[in-house]
Amino acid sequence: MAVLVNGILNYLFIPKYGANGAAIASLISFFVLFILRTEISSLIWLSFPRAKYYTITIFFIAVSIVMALYSNSRLLSELIWMLCLSLTMILSRKTLSKYINYIKHS
Repeated sequence: MAVLVNGILNYLFIPKYGANGAAIASLISFFVLFILRTEISSLIWLSFPRAKYYTITIFFIAVSIVMALYSNSRLLSELIWMLCLSLTMILSRKTLSKYINYIKHS
Protein backbone atom coordinates (compact mmCIF):
# COMPACT_ATOMS: atom_id res chain seq x y z
CA MET A 1 0.00 0.00 0.00
CA ALA A 2 2.78 2.42 0.94
CA VAL A 3 4.65 1.68 -2.29
CA LEU A 4 1.51 2.41 -4.31
CA VAL A 5 0.97 5.69 -2.46
CA ASN A 6 4.62 6.61 -3.01
CA GLY A 7 4.44 5.90 -6.73
CA ILE A 8 1.29 7.94 -7.24
CA LEU A 9 2.54 10.88 -5.16
CA ASN A 10 5.93 10.86 -6.90
CA TYR A 11 4.13 10.97 -10.24
CA LEU A 12 2.08 13.97 -9.06
CA PHE A 13 4.67 15.90 -7.03
CA ILE A 14 8.02 15.51 -8.79
CA PRO A 15 7.13 17.43 -11.98
CA LYS A 16 6.02 20.45 -9.96
CA TYR A 17 8.26 20.36 -6.87
CA GLY A 18 11.31 18.32 -7.93
CA ALA A 19 13.35 16.80 -5.11
CA ASN A 20 11.10 18.41 -2.50
CA GLY A 21 8.15 16.65 -4.11
CA ALA A 22 9.95 13.32 -3.93
CA ALA A 23 10.75 13.92 -0.26
CA ILE A 24 7.14 14.83 0.49
CA ALA A 25 5.87 11.74 -1.34
CA SER A 26 8.25 9.55 0.65
CA LEU A 27 7.21 11.22 3.89
CA ILE A 28 3.52 10.65 3.25
CA SER A 29 4.01 7.07 2.09
CA PHE A 30 6.06 6.31 5.20
CA PHE A 31 3.19 7.69 7.29
CA VAL A 32 0.84 5.30 5.48
CA LEU A 33 3.24 2.46 6.33
CA PHE A 34 3.42 3.67 9.94
CA ILE A 35 -0.37 3.66 10.28
CA LEU A 36 -0.77 0.24 8.66
CA ARG A 37 2.00 -1.31 10.74
CA THR A 38 0.73 0.24 13.95
CA GLU A 39 -2.89 -0.74 13.40
CA ILE A 40 -2.07 -4.29 12.38
CA SER A 41 0.25 -4.79 15.34
CA SER A 42 -2.40 -3.34 17.62
CA LEU A 43 -4.88 -5.90 16.32
CA ILE A 44 -2.48 -8.82 16.53
CA TRP A 45 -0.40 -8.05 19.59
CA LEU A 46 -1.12 -5.35 22.14
CA SER A 47 -3.66 -2.58 21.81
CA PHE A 48 -2.66 0.86 23.06
CA PRO A 49 -3.96 4.41 22.61
CA ARG A 50 -2.66 5.73 19.31
CA ALA A 51 -4.40 9.06 18.74
CA LYS A 52 -1.64 11.07 20.41
CA TYR A 53 1.05 9.37 18.29
CA TYR A 54 -0.86 10.01 15.11
CA THR A 55 -1.59 13.63 16.03
CA ILE A 56 2.04 14.42 16.79
CA THR A 57 3.19 12.65 13.63
CA ILE A 58 0.69 14.50 11.45
CA PHE A 59 1.82 17.78 13.02
CA PHE A 60 5.46 17.03 12.17
CA ILE A 61 4.53 15.95 8.66
CA ALA A 62 2.69 19.22 8.10
CA VAL A 63 5.59 21.26 9.44
CA SER A 64 8.05 19.28 7.30
CA ILE A 65 6.02 19.86 4.15
CA VAL A 66 5.67 23.58 4.82
CA MET A 67 9.39 23.85 5.57
CA ALA A 68 10.33 21.93 2.40
CA LEU A 69 8.16 24.08 0.17
CA TYR A 70 8.33 27.55 1.68
CA SER A 71 11.28 28.00 4.03
CA ASN A 72 14.32 29.79 2.71
CA SER A 73 15.66 30.96 6.05
CA ARG A 74 17.88 28.67 8.09
CA LEU A 75 17.30 30.71 11.24
CA LEU A 76 13.52 30.51 10.84
CA SER A 77 13.75 26.76 10.18
CA GLU A 78 15.83 26.20 13.31
CA LEU A 79 13.45 28.30 15.40
CA ILE A 80 10.41 26.38 14.15
CA TRP A 81 12.06 23.01 14.85
CA MET A 82 13.04 24.14 18.36
CA LEU A 83 9.41 25.09 18.97
CA CYS A 84 8.33 21.68 17.68
CA LEU A 85 10.80 19.96 19.99
CA SER A 86 9.52 21.99 22.94
CA LEU A 87 5.91 21.16 22.10
CA THR A 88 6.74 17.47 21.80
CA MET A 89 8.50 17.48 25.15
CA ILE A 90 5.50 19.17 26.78
CA LEU A 91 3.08 16.67 25.22
CA SER A 92 5.31 13.76 26.22
CA ARG A 93 6.23 14.93 29.71
CA LYS A 94 4.77 11.87 31.46
CA THR A 95 6.75 9.47 29.31
CA LEU A 96 9.90 11.56 29.63
CA SER A 97 9.45 11.63 33.40
CA LYS A 98 9.22 7.83 33.48
CA TYR A 99 12.43 7.48 31.47
CA ILE A 100 14.28 10.01 33.62
CA ASN A 101 13.21 8.21 36.80
CA TYR A 102 14.26 4.88 35.30
CA ILE A 103 17.70 6.27 34.40
CA LYS A 104 18.13 7.81 37.86
CA HIS A 105 17.31 4.53 39.61
CA SER A 106 19.26 2.15 37.40
